Amino acid sequence: MSRNMFRQTTMLSGMVEFIRSGGAPLGWAVAGAALVAGAAVPGQASATNFTCSYNAGSGAWTTPGDWSSCNGTFPGNSGGNTFDATISNGGNVSLTTPNTAGALVIGSGSLNISGGNLATFTGAATKSGTLGLDRFSSQGGSSLTIGGTLNNSGFTLIQDASGTQTANSTLTAGGLNNTGTITVQGDSGFQSAMVVGAAAPGISTGTVNLSGNALLQYTGGAITSIGTGAQINEVGANARVAIASASTTNSALTTLASNAGQLLLQSGRTLTTTTGLTNSGILGVDRFSSQGGSSLVVGGTLANSGLVLVQDASGNQTANSTLTAAGLNNTGTIALQGNSGFQSALAVNGAATNSGTANISASSAITVTGAAYTQAAGGHQRYRHAHRAHRRRHRRHAARHRHRTGRAEQ
Repeated sequence: MSRNMFRQTTMLSGMVEFIRSGGAPLGWAVAGAALVAGAAVPGQASATNFTCSYNAGSGAWTTPGDWSSCNGTFPGNSGGNTFDATISNGGNVSLTTPNTAGALVIGSGSLNISGGNLATFTGAATKSGTLGLDRFSSQGGSSLTIGGTLNNSGFTLIQDASGTQTANSTLTAGGLNNTGTITVQGDSGFQSAMVVGAAAPGISTGTVNLSGNALLQYTGGAITSIGTGAQINEVGANARVAIASASTTNSALTTLASNAGQLLLQSGRTLTTTTGLTNSGILGVDRFSSQGGSSLVVGGTLANSGLVLVQDASGNQTANSTLTAAGLNNTGTIALQGNSGFQSALAVNGAATNSGTANISASSAITVTGAAYTQAAGGHQRYRHAHRAHRRRHRRHAARHRHRTGRAEQ
């Protein structure tokens, strides 16, 4: 080997090979661990996380000048860098092209995603503002993926409220914590959905509005209680809260045992439970104008200390509405009202006790089969404009008249 060129190999935190020519180092060859633990590899830039803040009024997500602290661009992960986004100045931002970013925070302001767009946030999304997916007229086909949990204390809207949706719209989240309002609305041709990659919570919080072909789906579990002040409102035969293995029905609500908030089933929506239901809130079956065809079947006793409404108070009911229970214990208020064409009914297939108020109006009835009906002290039954109620009063009057006549003849 020439004296001007030699190769020496030694061990130092792994195998390091020095190549020298004329005493000058030519390069490094490293086998095993790095020479210095944690040292950057020469020529490779380290990844950086940027927290971008929106600072304009209304504008497009992809306008670099509308963002600050964003490395001179807009929030879109690239070059190994991640870009988190915060909208807290009341700005209204639109995103209409595919984009991937890190975490999302919406304080005061809104983000609307549309245009058949595929958007992804790899982190969590925390918002007290508004997040919209295909929320305006004649939109559809967009999807939003949130890798972490969606923490919603504002409004999340997956809807084309005009009823002219053009394709399915889907928001997918790794988890859901809802103390705000979620509205999901599809139409007869396309579905709007929120798909949660976690089990259903035992207690439902916040407000959930589902209308038309609308789905809120969990991986499993069940909602057993609607918490105080919380709401689940379903309008239409295809509105449902489901688990993934049975996504076409209200499968996440079949063991609902307590309602301290509001549960509404409207315009053909159905729910059958396997348990009794304690209601201290509002329980409604077709309670608003021009509704009908909905039904709730309670697998056990309905214990009501709140308000139960089976009625279309406008008189424009479109089909029969029915609440069925295996038993009844009423200390609250029950109101039934149908119209000349359709009936609103409470059917009790077991023992029934009323120490509260039962308002029975036109074309409505409480039917008890298989056990006795007990009208407890302090309870009231009120009949308004009901032919059935009229016949009952007529029979009582006739009975009193026969009793008095018999006494006079004696």
